[in-house]
Amino acid sequence: MRRFTSLSDVQWSAFRNPEVFEPDYIPEILAFRDAQLRALASNLKPMLSGMNAVDTVCIGPPATGKTSCVRKIISSAEIRAGYVNASLVRTRSELATGIFKAVTGLTPPRRGVSFSELMGRAFDSADSLLIVIDDATALNEKILNEVIVYVCRMKEMGYKAGLWLVFTDSRYVSLLSADTGSIFHPDEVFFHAYGYDEIFEILMERAKAGFSAGAFGEDVIDFATGMAFETADLRLGLYILRMAGIIADREGKERIGVDDAEKAYEKGKWLFLTRSLSNLSRDERRLLKAIYELDAETTGELFDEVRDWLYYEKFHRMLAKLENLRLIDLKLEYRKGRTRRIFRRFERDVLLDALERVSS
Repeated sequence: MRRFTSLSDVQWSAFRNPEVFEPDYIPEILAFRDAQLRALASNLKPMLSGMNAVDTVCIGPPATGKTSCVRKIISSAEIRAGYVNASLVRTRSELATGIFKAVTGLTPPRRGVSFSELMGRAFDSADSLLIVIDDATALNEKILNEVIVYVCRMKEMGYKAGLWLVFTDSRYVSLLSADTGSIFHPDEVFFHAYGYDEIFEILMERAKAGFSAGAFGEDVIDFATGMAFETADLRLGLYILRMAGIIADREGKERIGVDDAEKAYEKGKWLFLTRSLSNLSRDERRLLKAIYELDAETTGELFDEVRDWLYYEKFHRMLAKLENLRLIDLKLEYRKGRTRRIFRRFERDVLLDALERVSS
């Protein structure tokens, strides 16, 4: 390896276009999502003719292309859209501020402006407006219901609008109040988890676009695919490829090896675990901690341990989220009735240590 003397010695020989490995990169063609793109385009089309867009709920596990599809459709149409990621807001004021800024490009006053006033200004600034709330599961239930009802009422008043929500769980209906459910009847667009072959093809196409010719072999893609498939997270596969390229360049190699991908995985698996835990609410972390600390084998046994602080419907919603994030697995069994067996995907000490770090 050549001795380092200056920054010019670091040659990014492995990369041709490193941005294709970034999680927010949207390729020209979103593989295996043609049906979902067509559905979203069809639901948005009425707005281009001066009518309301079809209210839509996108449902699927994390890293299945929901956000990419929504953003691609929005960017291809000449409409005003208020896009907000709910995981980045905590209050209804922050939600309204995010929508207002996305629609108008302006920053509202910090104080003295109500939710209804900010939302009203956003609607008044456009002939038609599509509100998009990504990761809507992260919203407080009361706020979620309030924004849905608000948008529906604005349409009743004559405003041309649409509301698109992105969820990781089809049980989102349980979050809606009776009043909300009576006026909100969205189309549902489902995003299935990518299969092994689909992940392989996606990663191979990204590698061809992002790496220099001859900089990688199929064995590297195989390894990244295996790790992404095991965790059900395409983003981990992209991370492995990007970091493997950086490691190979750092070590002065002309070709990325599986050993570089393995090193990248060792770094990435803890990063992605911490990120998943950071997206959990306090109660969700408390339930996850109970799962890993207690010896409960089934969901019924687990509920008996936590029923003093967690009601039944919320318990099952939280379990579904933990499963979607691949922190646990649940398998249906028949044992004196239907129940689900709990499988812990991480070593107990590893997860509890990561949970303590995130919670501290």
